[in-house]
Amino acid sequence: MNFECFDFGTDYSDYVTPPFLGFLEAPSTLAVKPLANAFKALNQTMEECLHSRCKPAFHIFSGDCGTGKSTNVHRFISAWKKAGFTGDGSVIIFLGSFKEVDSYRIGCELDAADYACMTPNPVYAAIGRGKNQAGKAKVLFVTHQQAWRKLLDAGSFEAITDFHYQGRPRSLRLWDELINPAYPVSFRLDLLHGLPALIRLHAPELAEVVDTLHVRAADRREGYRLAFPKTLRKLASACAMACRDWLRGHKDYASLLEGLIHLAGREGVLRKDNLYGWIVAGIGQPLPDDFAPLIILDGSARLRPSYRAWADRSPNVSFLPPAMAIYFKAKIHWWDKGASKATLSNPVDSSVIVGACVELINRRSDEQWLIIYHKDAFESRYEGGLSIIDDMKQRRLSRAGTHNHHVMAAARWMLPRKTSARR
Repeated sequence: MNFECFDFGTDYSDYVTPPFLGFLEAPSTLAVKPLANAFKALNQTMEECLHSRCKPAFHIFSGDCGTGKSTNVHRFISAWKKAGFTGDGSVIIFLGSFKEVDSYRIGCELDAADYACMTPNPVYAAIGRGKNQAGKAKVLFVTHQQAWRKLLDAGSFEAITDFHYQGRPRSLRLWDELINPAYPVSFRLDLLHGLPALIRLHAPELAEVVDTLHVRAADRREGYRLAFPKTLRKLASACAMACRDWLRGHKDYASLLEGLIHLAGREGVLRKDNLYGWIVAGIGQPLPDDFAPLIILDGSARLRPSYRAWADRSPNVSFLPPAMAIYFKAKIHWWDKGASKATLSNPVDSSVIVGACVELINRRSDEQWLIIYHKDAFESRYEGGLSIIDDMKQRRLSRAGTHNHHVMAAARWMLPRKTSARR
């Protein structure tokens, strides 16, 4: 891989070749397989699950960004539909957001009679067959948060009748993106202490229980244990529903209530954080064994140590051959400048960053470019103006008179991004 860095403070064309950076090499612990073999193994596993012939395990598939992980699933389900939904199998797909639900139902070429979405959201509960007829839909969509809530309440996957197809648990179960063997919980202690004052009027019972969890200054130390009463689950759930409109603008408290729901009847411990002070950390209920067979589609699975640790402790975790993208011919340009979500939301800072990137693109107008940046920055608007990508296309690229660039979007991280280089 070619790696070059430059200083935007002087001249973009002054390249300096840095010393070897070891963090660029991230060897996978899994065997490298060609893409065709990886997707063949994935399709075979989905076929076996669909027809109830699959080993009851958590099958982890790592598909690098751009290799077509989701598209492959779309084609598999679309082909099954075109074949007349052969067999008595059924599908449940767990997704991170409603936007992904839209992407899947369109990509799988499903008709309204083919699918449903199990959610309290009234808009998505009405799509397809509708929530009330979900048991008759061959494909059921469920958000991750809804899945964890149902698993927490029922204690097992097979006991969740809302997820069934014609009275039986669905055979092909797909979880898109990261999943942990148990629900991870962490929240700031000061938020826990401040919650009763905010909710006492609307949720007095919850406020009283949370008051008992106050940790005195003398007790605040690493490893201090807090026992969370079982009653918190019902009370925090009721509060979350009653205050859902307010919580949309207060994500920290929404996360806190979610954490209390999962820690009910369990313990949390105190941890000291240099930035946020005292943190309460713990784990909720583990995934039930009868959730398997489950296929986990996580683009970063081969790089996440949590999956390897899970496999080391559980015999029912298996790794499918990963679909790996190869970047050995890529040339990376480095700018040691921060580009966090907060930075990009600032009109002045984002203008500097966008301007520098566009100037570089304009200098090489005969090349195609892939721009990777924070998804939130792409979707947000600052001061009622344009989004980051619209700013690039309209205010910058159009001024330079270049209209032939392939400006593409990807999610979760941005280049340039300030990172510590390790030698």
